[in-house]
Amino acid sequence: MKNEASLFHIRRLIFSVAVVFGVLVLFAGTSDAQRRDYMTDDEIELVRENQVLDARVTVLVRMIDRRFTALGINVGGSKPRSSEVWGPEPTGTRLELFTDVRKLLEKAIDDIDGIAERGHGPYVPEKNRDRIVPKAMDELTKAARRYQPALQTALKASSDEKELGAIAGAIAFCEMILESTKK
Repeated sequence: MKNEASLFHIRRLIFSVAVVFGVLVLFAGTSDAQRRDYMTDDEIELVRENQVLDARVTVLVRMIDRRFTALGINVGGSKPRSSEVWGPEPTGTRLELFTDVRKLLEKAIDDIDGIAERGHGPYVPEKNRDRIVPKAMDELTKAARRYQPALQTALKASSDEKELGAIAGAIAFCEMILESTKK
């Protein structure tokens, strides 16, 4: 029964993500942010190396923390210790960095949803599923709680339409994450 309720909320979350994505596509237009990869080459390697879901979500959260640091926004996240592992700090315009935040949140949600839909996969060994999925969701929830106030402040301070769209999309993902954990 509990799994059915969780599956219902996850499906609802997927539907909400699809709606938000549709709205963002309408506002996005054509821009340089669409042509730019939202992960650095070193970060892409870290994602490839971290195949287990909880470790992968932790890596994605740290990538988001790096974007906030590049924006000069303190969200209380951890800073990676080794620049050799993480590579150079991400760079870009405010629009690009906020778009990266939105895309990285979406990637984390998609990774968790993929496991919830299939029940197993390369990111979760079957024997550890009951521990790894909640651990990954807990990590993402804690991060969403840290990000939401900073994003709301940035939303109020911005006047650029495209930037507002990227920030609003990131806020929507944070709200979906937080809402899914309430159920």
